[in-house]
Amino acid sequence: MSLIACRSRMTFLLFSLGLAATDATSAAMEQRNLVELRAVAAGPPAEQGESTENRITFATGEEAGHLSRNMQQRLADPELRATLRSEQRASIQEQYAKAGQVLGLDPATEHKLIELLTDQQLGHLERMYSVPRPTFDSYEQAQVTTQQLEALHELLGEEGLDRFQAYKARLSERRQVELLAARFAPGNELQPDQEERLIALLHEQTLRDIALARGPGRMLLSFQRGGKLPSGEEMQRESELHTIAINEETWRRRQVTNRNIEKQATAFLTPVQLRELSKLQARDQDNLRQWIQSARVRAALSPEIPQHAAISDDPAVSRKPVAGQVRVEIRMTIDRGEPTVVTQTVRNGESFTFAAANGLMADATPTLYDDHWLNVQIDYYEQRAAGKYPLEGGGTLGVLTRAPDGTPTSGGGGSTVIAGRKAYVIETMIGATAQ
Repeated sequence: MSLIACRSRMTFLLFSLGLAATDATSAAMEQRNLVELRAVAAGPPAEQGESTENRITFATGEEAGHLSRNMQQRLADPELRATLRSEQRASIQEQYAKAGQVLGLDPATEHKLIELLTDQQLGHLERMYSVPRPTFDSYEQAQVTTQQLEALHELLGEEGLDRFQAYKARLSERRQVELLAARFAPGNELQPDQEERLIALLHEQTLRDIALARGPGRMLLSFQRGGKLPSGEEMQRESELHTIAINEETWRRRQVTNRNIEKQATAFLTPVQLRELSKLQARDQDNLRQWIQSARVRAALSPEIPQHAAISDDPAVSRKPVAGQVRVEIRMTIDRGEPTVVTQTVRNGESFTFAAANGLMADATPTLYDDHWLNVQIDYYEQRAAGKYPLEGGGTLGVLTRAPDGTPTSGGGGSTVIAGRKAYVIETMIGATAQ
């Protein structure tokens, strides 16, 4: 039902340069022809209100300048700002239409929540457009996020904040279930417990899609070979090709996973409801196929979708995991404190858990490939009185452990911000060797 392989988790795969993701992003933005680097939702067509977060669009030159000037004007002019706020509020109201019902809020608290989220969204727009070239400082981002979480905590309470974060993380799947529910005639409606179980099932599939997706490795690896930062036009072209590849992988994979979803849903949906679910998933698959074919034509490719990912000069397509054990080293710094250094020997692809800092735990799953590329999937938890509490927003770091001439590299890493009861700045360096 979802046309998205990678939704909210945007992971920068870095080469062996020892740069944090935020530093690499800032460096790219310093090019004169790359005025703005902003994540813009784009991708397959969707029904009104349905999310389409499939692509990063790079606005360049005069187009980027026009976008910035227009938004700055709307934020500065009182009347235009009021209109902008009304637009943002309407969008948030639609996104969180069932927040009050699901979270058990009274009407007054639900109203305050929508107002608070609207104010926070306007604050985000001001930070993005208040300067010609916004910087992406992780520590500043974490401070802002923590302030937002504190405001939500004050309104909703501790348990209410946890429920809200879980609700927010599943907004895309919730919208999908709403589209399904709208197809039923009286007598066959989805019951609240059915909706929640289906949302959970779809969210599990989304997380599996994210884990299987290659992420932006293709784009960044191709730039690495050139030895220089790309132009805005090159980034846009690579973004288009990468978008096509990700959607093709999703389309191929969903031919199997859609059947698995339907099979698992037999435990709580009626035969009539299952038939509608199957029809909706088939329609979405066909919409995705049509979008991919159109995108391939726009990219000067054949409209035919390959049955398998093409073997090309992209190592991410043809690489294979090495057999046996790997020795992994992870250096993790939380909130710019003292680093935690962990060295572990495990079977390639096997997970292990370690304590980081500031009450955070981490599950790491390293995979070393035959072309010396290393991916480490890291998921985070807050250590609470009741045990480990999983946090949304983990992701994959990737580095090249050997240079093209075969010499070992010093590894690499990235920076991210994870939110739980507060926001954490996590800077990680990784490396591994086959044993």
